[in-house]
Amino acid sequence: MKQNKSSQTALAIALVRACSYLEPISQLKTSDYLASKFIFKSFAFLIKLGFVRNFIHKNLPKGLYEWLILRTKFIDSIVSEAADSQIEQILIFGTGFDTRSIRFSHVLKDSKVFEIDLAQTQNSKKKILTKSKIALPSNLHFISLDLNQASIENGLFKSGIKKQKKTLCILEGVLMYLEPKKVETLLQFLASFASGSQVVFDYVYQSELLGNSSKEKEIVKNLHEDWLWGIDKHAV
Repeated sequence: MKQNKSSQTALAIALVRACSYLEPISQLKTSDYLASKFIFKSFAFLIKLGFVRNFIHKNLPKGLYEWLILRTKFIDSIVSEAADSQIEQILIFGTGFDTRSIRFSHVLKDSKVFEIDLAQTQNSKKKILTKSKIALPSNLHFISLDLNQASIENGLFKSGIKKQKKTLCILEGVLMYLEPKKVETLLQFLASFASGSQVVFDYVYQSELLGNSSKEKEIVKNLHEDWLWGIDKHAV
């Protein structure tokens, strides 16, 4: 990814979420009322038209739109139960333009929330939220970290994250962009957190990395953010 720009993938996901918020079909409708703040104003206007949303939907690889939305809805449901699960801290890796820390602030008010992402994406996010006059929760903390470059453990501990606390770790659309050794290191690190902690992540198959026919792979490559890691399909 170009270092002077926010994540293009984050912008693409924000567009899909903004579309889903306007969906008349309940199964494909999310509660992300802030996603439209992160896309171009012209797009935010156009997606109010049903045929524009249908065009976006139909021009994505088959099933991708549904997968992105259902992934978001599933993780939203887990975050909404954080208080009942007595979660003390939440780590959101590769946060992009996700706003769960704001949308679920009433649920997360007694938990520390850490957003871990590249500095340029975080800076863009803060500017957009400030311009939109949307206040950041007092329990939200930003950690600027390149997971492919930095020492993950040192970078997180220096920022006030505590291993002994019951933690919810969210890696939505993250692991496939990391080098295999970094994925192994990160998952081993997260496995050492307090009993009752949870790790939520999605993945792609290794076959998607090796082949040249994946439309999804081509999309992310065109966004200058290649997939680097996947799971053996036969090992799941």
